[in-house]
Amino acid sequence: MKKIVMVENQEFNSDVKIGAHHYAELFAKNGYEVLWLSPAYSMAHYFNDKELTNHRKKLHSSKRVELSENIYGYAPFTLIPFINVPVLNSGVIGKRFLYTSIPNLKKELNKIGFGDVDILWISNIKSYYIKEFITYKKLVHRLADEKTGFKGFFKTLENFERKLIIESDLVFSTAKLLENKAREVRNDVVYLPNAVKYEDFQKENYLLPIEYKRFQKSKRCVYIGAIAEWLDKELIEYIVSQLNDVQFFFIGPDHGGLKGLEKYKNLHIVGPKEYSSLPNFLFFSDVAIIPFKVNKLTDAINPVKLFEYLAAGTPTLTTSFNEVKYIKGPFEIATNQEEFLGHLKMMLTKKFDKNLLKDFAKNNDWSSRYEIIEQELVK
Repeated sequence: MKKIVMVENQEFNSDVKIGAHHYAELFAKNGYEVLWLSPAYSMAHYFNDKELTNHRKKLHSSKRVELSENIYGYAPFTLIPFINVPVLNSGVIGKRFLYTSIPNLKKELNKIGFGDVDILWISNIKSYYIKEFITYKKLVHRLADEKTGFKGFFKTLENFERKLIIESDLVFSTAKLLENKAREVRNDVVYLPNAVKYEDFQKENYLLPIEYKRFQKSKRCVYIGAIAEWLDKELIEYIVSQLNDVQFFFIGPDHGGLKGLEKYKNLHIVGPKEYSSLPNFLFFSDVAIIPFKVNKLTDAINPVKLFEYLAAGTPTLTTSFNEVKYIKGPFEIATNQEEFLGHLKMMLTKKFDKNLLKDFAKNNDWSSRYEIIEQELVK
C-alpha cells in the first residue's frame, strides 16, 4: 500500500470534525496507509491541558496505534517545547525541538512503518521540520486558516508557513484570501474549498435530541462548531434578546465565546456532541446560523458547517465574512445586526425546498474534492 503522513493541528478523535479528518478517511479508503501525526507534547503541556496530554501519551508508542481502518496515530514527546514564550518561540527551538524527542523520532517512525512514505502532508506549521525525519516523494501543504489571526501565533510560525508554501510540491488553499496570500510567493496554488460528507447527514429515522424535548412548540435555531472568540457575541445577544420566543442552541466545544450570555433563558450552550448525532439537531431545527465576526481570521474561513447544514436540508443564515461571497449556494447572507435579525425572522416563517438545499450539498461532497487531490498528485 501507498503511505501518507498527515501532520495535523488537531487530534483524529477531536470533538469537531474538519476537512483533514475526511481526507484521512478518503486516503485510507483509496489505497493508503495513513499516519495521523498529532502535535508534539512535553511536560509543559500537562499544566495547560492534562486530558489532551494524556491522550497524546497513549499515541506515544513504538507499536502502531490504530485509530480507524488503515489510519494510525502517533504523538512525539519532546524535552523542549516549541511554544509562545521568550526563547522557546525562536526559530532555533522551532528547528531543533523535534530532535529532542524521546525516543528518537526518526527511529520511532521507521518502527511503525512511516519513515519512508509517498506523501508528507503538513497542515501543522509548527512541525515544519518534520520533513527532516521522513523520506517522502511529495510534500503537500494545506492552507486551511489565517493562522496569524489566532491567539498565541508568533512570528517564527509565519516564517515556517512561508517556507512551506515555497518548498511544497503542492499547495492547497481552502479560501480565496489564503490562495491570494500563497500566490505572493508562487503561482500554482490550488483552490480547494471545504465540503461535506453528504451521506453522513442522511438518515432513515431522525431522533429528537433530548435538549429539544422541552421546546417542541418553539422555533429552534442551531449553531454547530467551536464556541470561541470568532463568534459575534454582540450579534448573538441582539438576536437572542429580540426573539424571546425562539430557542437558540449552540453545540460544540465551549471555549468561552458566549461568556456572559448565559443569563438569557432562550440561549442554550449544549457543549460537544458526537458527530453522528448532528443530523438530528439539524433536522429538528428551523434555521441554522453562522454568526461569525467579520475580521482577518474569519475572512479566511471556508465553513465546513455551511455545507453540513445544507446537507441536512436546514435553511442557513450567515454573516458576510469574505469567503461566503465566493460560495454560490441556497443560503442567506446578512451584512449587519438588523439585516441578520430581519432575515432570521423571515426564515423562521418561510417554507424552504429542502431538496434544493440538499442538492447543493451533494454537489460539494468531500469525495469530489479528493478527486482533485488525486489528479494533482499524479501531475
